[in-house]
Amino acid sequence: MPVYIRKNVNFTPPSLDRIPLEDEDDYITDPDQLKDPLPQPYRMIDKVLGQLVEDVWDIVESRENERLEEGRKVRPPRHENTKSLEYLRKCGCMTDSGDGLYMFIGHSKGIIVIDANTQEKVTLWEEDRVDLQYIRAHIIAPNVYLLVSIDDMGFSRLHAFSGDKLYLLKHLNEHQEGTDKMIINKCKASKEGDYLGVVFENPESRDIWLEIHKLPRESWVTELDNIKAKLQKKEEPKEVKEVKEEESTETAEPVEGTDGEKSESQSQIQQSQSNEDTAGVKFSQPSLVFKLKQPPQVSALESRGNLSSSVYSTCQKVDSGEVIGTGQNHVLSTTQIELRKEVFDHLHENLLEYAPKDDTVDNIQDVNFHFLNAGKMIPLGLENPANLTIPTTVAVWWKDSTHVMHYSLLKTPGKDETKPDMVWPFTAKITSSAVSDETSLMIIGLVDGNIVLWDRYLGIQRGVINISDNSCIDTLLFLDPSICPQEMTEYPPYSTRTTSYLLVLCRNGAMYAVLMGAGGTQAEPICLSP
Repeated sequence: MPVYIRKNVNFTPPSLDRIPLEDEDDYITDPDQLKDPLPQPYRMIDKVLGQLVEDVWDIVESRENERLEEGRKVRPPRHENTKSLEYLRKCGCMTDSGDGLYMFIGHSKGIIVIDANTQEKVTLWEEDRVDLQYIRAHIIAPNVYLLVSIDDMGFSRLHAFSGDKLYLLKHLNEHQEGTDKMIINKCKASKEGDYLGVVFENPESRDIWLEIHKLPRESWVTELDNIKAKLQKKEEPKEVKEVKEEESTETAEPVEGTDGEKSESQSQIQQSQSNEDTAGVKFSQPSLVFKLKQPPQVSALESRGNLSSSVYSTCQKVDSGEVIGTGQNHVLSTTQIELRKEVFDHLHENLLEYAPKDDTVDNIQDVNFHFLNAGKMIPLGLENPANLTIPTTVAVWWKDSTHVMHYSLLKTPGKDETKPDMVWPFTAKITSSAVSDETSLMIIGLVDGNIVLWDRYLGIQRGVINISDNSCIDTLLFLDPSICPQEMTEYPPYSTRTTSYLLVLCRNGAMYAVLMGAGGTQAEPICLSP
């Protein structure tokens, strides 16, 4: 059937007025709406699977971030055990020589000296019933070392190691018949062995005091050189005999036994002979600089008045008020203090039963001290700035005390030999302290969680930092600046470097790192372990 189509007929769009308006429902904001909704229960299964995938992806991201953070950390070097020293058993303490050549180990029978490079036994010092718990070494001359040790019974000894031999210099508290037994709680020498501080305790009377001794370092070095020269003269004919014996034994039959047993037996014989040669040698004795007795506690000062017999002597003992003192000398008499206590008890008789009772336990106070080189804080004439390596003062603070007292080591002893030359007062009880290697910086830790840094070389207080509000400061340590980063910080009027790095340990176990600069803290304390 034929179809008739009009020619020259085009499609004409409708007019704009007739175009319908766009429906807003045609637009969607959620791409998931493009999909048809699933019927139940497939819709719930889809949501559970989607949430599971998101949770797994979060776990993967967290683990990846932890792996990246762990890879950015600077790991300490790991060193493998090169040699096991089986003969070292029941060791109580050890220390190095300071120059990395020897190791000094205290065990249940004495002291063993070991070569740090070969791990071989150099010499030993043995004595029955001597179990060392503390040992420190100081270089007093080239290849001459001073050893300070304390055993478990409270006896302290001074040894010298020179020429592969140990010499007993001094027994500090050797018990003698007819005298009270004294034990030593603490014994510490200065860096180069010029001075020695010893804390004595009387177990019967429970008295404790500190003695500062001047060590004859130069005399000991001279005496050791003379002893070594005499021993060399004695050993020369022995060496000739040993050479002849070795030549004769080469032709003889070999003796049963291994080479290790021979070398050990020979070394033991040589060590016993060296101990016998150095047993009867006498050395110069240390000289006492001054002696500090235990100060009265705060509770004792509240109930004890001035013990002077007259008003004139009372006024003589009272400080002039020009400098800061310890507060022990005052004009209040014992009768006046007792009268004030009676009046207080009479006025508050009904409330005394609720007052806390006094603790009758008398705890023995501990004393801490540091040997300090010359600075700019001690009065002129009490320090020797010409030689900056020799200590000129000693800083002392007692347990439950709020004062750090400085005593000059160059002052001639007299009537006021135990009077401090300078006193640092603090707002809370002191719990710890530390001194840098060059003794120019001193850090004080307080019971309220604050630390105070003093610059003794410049004579200024560097800053006060609050470490913790919940715990007191237990241990302070200066870190070596060479292992810490040196970053220039903008401190007006010029950029400065970090001058000191501190490691702070609180009583609750938290550890912090503090960076100190010329103007105080460079940043907030960094918590290493909460």
